[in-house]
Amino acid sequence: MFSLEILLKMNPAKYFFHFENNKLQNENQPTLNSMKSIITYILGILCIALSVLSFSLYHNMVEQQRITESLESQLTEMQEKVTDGLIVRRISKQMEDIAYQQKGVSDTQREEAMAQTRIANEMRIQAEQQRQNAVYAEKHAIQTFELAEEQRAIAEERQIQAEYAKSVADTLGFIALSRSLSSLSQIQYQAQNYELAALMAYAAYNFAVRYDGNLFFPEIYTALVMNSRAVSVWNEHKGGISRIVASRGQSDEFFTVSKYGEIVAWNYGEEITDSLLFRDSSFDFRDIYADDEQTLYALSFDGRMMVLPRQENQYMITFSGKEKAFQFLISVGNDRLASIAGNQLFFYSKEKRSIQNTITLPVTVSAVEKIYDDYFLFGNNGTLVRLKPDGSMKEEKLLLDNTSIRITACAWSEQQKVLALGSSSGIIYMMDQEGKVMRTLLGHQSAITQLNFQGDNLISSSYDMHLKMWNKNLEPIDLVKTSDWIYSFYMTDKNSIWIGDESGTLSRVIISPVQMASRIKEKLSREFTLEEWNTYIGMNIPYEMYKFKKNNEK
Repeated sequence: MFSLEILLKMNPAKYFFHFENNKLQNENQPTLNSMKSIITYILGILCIALSVLSFSLYHNMVEQQRITESLESQLTEMQEKVTDGLIVRRISKQMEDIAYQQKGVSDTQREEAMAQTRIANEMRIQAEQQRQNAVYAEKHAIQTFELAEEQRAIAEERQIQAEYAKSVADTLGFIALSRSLSSLSQIQYQAQNYELAALMAYAAYNFAVRYDGNLFFPEIYTALVMNSRAVSVWNEHKGGISRIVASRGQSDEFFTVSKYGEIVAWNYGEEITDSLLFRDSSFDFRDIYADDEQTLYALSFDGRMMVLPRQENQYMITFSGKEKAFQFLISVGNDRLASIAGNQLFFYSKEKRSIQNTITLPVTVSAVEKIYDDYFLFGNNGTLVRLKPDGSMKEEKLLLDNTSIRITACAWSEQQKVLALGSSSGIIYMMDQEGKVMRTLLGHQSAITQLNFQGDNLISSSYDMHLKMWNKNLEPIDLVKTSDWIYSFYMTDKNSIWIGDESGTLSRVIISPVQMASRIKEKLSREFTLEEWNTYIGMNIPYEMYKFKKNNEK
C-alpha cells in the first residue's frame, strides 16, 4: 500500500501526457509499439486509479483516524463526565448528607429560634406590662406631684393669707392704737397736760403714717389740730368779714370785705402783710369781685357798689332795687357784672360804667354757683335759674324730696362731677350731674355759709362756728371752731385755709397733717418716760424717741 505521502509525490498526468507523446511519435511504428502504448496507457490508468484509490484510502484512513480521535475524545470526555458524575454524586451524596445534617441543625435552630421567639414574646409582654406599669406609675407620680404642687400652692396661699391677715391685724391694731392715742391726747390737752398731749398726738401720727392709716380720721386730725396750734389770727377788720376773694393779678394776694365798710388787701408771701384800701362804716359790704385789670368791685347790702381801679380814682355805682338786700356780685361775659338782690338782677357794664338793665327773677336767690360757663341761681321751693353768658335764663327744678328747703351755699366738683348744696338747716346734699341726691351729710347745727371742694374733700363753714372737712368717705372732721359765726373762707393752697368770721377776725388754719405734725415735733420738750410708754402704748411695742429722733430715721 502506497502511503498518502508517496501518492501525493507521484504525478499521473505526467505519465499520461508522456504516453500520449510517445503514441504520437510512434504512430507509424508497428503494432507492438501500439500494444506497448496501450499497455502503458492501461497501466497509466491503473496507476491513476490506484492513486485515486490510494488517495481515497488515505482519506478514509485520515477520516477514520479523525473519527477514532473524536471517539476517543468523546470517550475520554464521557469517562471524565462519568468520573465527574461519580464525583458529583459523591459530592451530592455528601451535600445531601450535609443538607440532612443542616436540616437537623436548622430544625434544632428553628426550634431554638421558636423557643427564643416565645421567650422574646413573653419578655415583650412583660416589657409592655412593665411599660404600662411605668406609664401608670408616671401618671400617678404626675398626679401626686400636681397634688403636691396644689397643696404647696394652697399652703403658700394660706401662708400669704395668714401673713396678710396678720399684717392687716397688725395694721388695724396700730391704726386703732393711733386713734386711741389721739383721743387720749385730746383728753390730756383739755386737762392742760400739753407736753404729754403733744407726745401722744405725734406718736399717733407716726403710727398712722407707718401703717398707711387715714390721717384725716376725726380723732387723729383733731389731736393734730389741737396740739399744733395751727391757727393764726389777725384783727384788722372792725366788722364781720363777709367775703374773701383771690387776686387775679398776683398769686400770693387776696382781698377781704367787711360789714363795717372795709376793703383790705392781704399778701401772704414770705411775710403776711395787709393794706387797708377803703373804709366807710356806712357801707355793709357783702360781696367783692376782682377782674383781670385788678379793679375791685365791692357790693354793699344797700345797693351801693364801690369801684377801686388800680391806676384811677375810686368811684361809686348805686343799684336802685326794690329790696335793699344785695348779696351777690357775679361776672357775666367779658364786660358785664350782675348784682343780685332778692329776685332782682341788675346788669352793669364795666366799659360804660353804667347799669344796663334790670330783670325780675322767678325766685328769690339765696345761693349762687358757677358751673362751667353758666351761673346757677338757687331759690326757694326747690327752684333754680340757669343764667348763661349771653344773659339768657332757664328755670329748672331741683330733685329734692322737700321743696321747702332753702339753699344757702353750693359748690361744684369738676373732678367728681358732684354738686354740693348747703341748706339753712345745716344739712348738705350731694347731687350727681342729673340732679339726683346721692347722699345727705349731717354734721352742722346751723345754716351753711360756704362750701368748697379741695380734691376728694369737701370744706364747709356754718353759723355754728365750725369749719369742717368731709373726707372721701364723707366723714366730718372739725378743722377749727371759731369764737363767732363763720361767713367766708378761702383756700390759698391745699395746706391752709383763711377764715373770716362775724367778729372781724381773719384766721389762717393749717390743714395739712404733715405740717401740723412737723410743728408739734418742733415744739416737743421731752420724750415719753418708760412708764408712760408702757401705760399708753404698750410693753410689747419697742420704745421710740421722738424729740431727738434724726431726720433720716423712720
